Amino acid sequence: MKVALMTDFDSPDVMRHGDSSDPKLSGNDVLIKVIRAGMNPIDHYLRNGDFGAIVPLPHILGSDAAGEVVAVGADVTAFKVGDRVIPMPGYPLNSRDHAFSPLSAAPSYGIVGVGRHGTHAQYLSVPAEWVVPDSTGLAPELIATLPMVVVTTVRAVRVVGEVKAGDRVLVLAGASGTGSMAIQVAKALGAQVAAIVRGEDRADFVRSLGAELVIDTTKTTVHPLVQERTDGRGADVVIDNLGGDLTRQS
Repeated sequence: MKVALMTDFDSPDVMRHGDSSDPKLSGNDVLIKVIRAGMNPIDHYLRNGDFGAIVPLPHILGSDAAGEVVAVGADVTAFKVGDRVIPMPGYPLNSRDHAFSPLSAAPSYGIVGVGRHGTHAQYLSVPAEWVVPDSTGLAPELIATLPMVVVTTVRAVRVVGEVKAGDRVLVLAGASGTGSMAIQVAKALGAQVAAIVRGEDRADFVRSLGAELVIDTTKTTVHPLVQERTDGRGADVVIDNLGGDLTRQS
């Protein structure tokens, strides 16, 4: 199969078109033809060597993909050839670790494209339990931008933040990828959401996602306004997509 190979830790110039063996299919695996693959900041950081030389070279990057099932293992009943699917961007390789909570704490957990070869290839072989049916109706190029940001955000809001109905949630960098998703996840859980942004265009965007309070830092200061609008109680949960001074204030 054709793949995009990272041949060194450096600039984008280290990327090459190449060939690799087709993935092996075991009894519980789904073989997926990649229709579209996404590019995440983690791909840039890994290729650039920001994490050190943590993968053997050459390496196939990519955590996100949208694809179509082209073969299934003998034990797979949930999928059939032709199904549109979304592979999870990370999962534990050892079935004994599936009960871990959070799942990312499992000893054998690995991010696709980091702990193993990634989605920048023609085909992927993924255990069926880590494949999700694509019933969204969205174009593959849109689907391929979602898995990592959705999984990251759901873990932050629901698992770590334990957000529930009625909670006051403050989202830093609300117009960012994880920030905009955090607004939607928190709203779906019944929370009241405030979002911090810079600029009127971003303010309009997060309002369209359902943020009840929008704080534009080009016009006002965050802490006094949050205290005023919550009668001095502040937020129950802060989803920090930013870092820096606002993290310390939170």
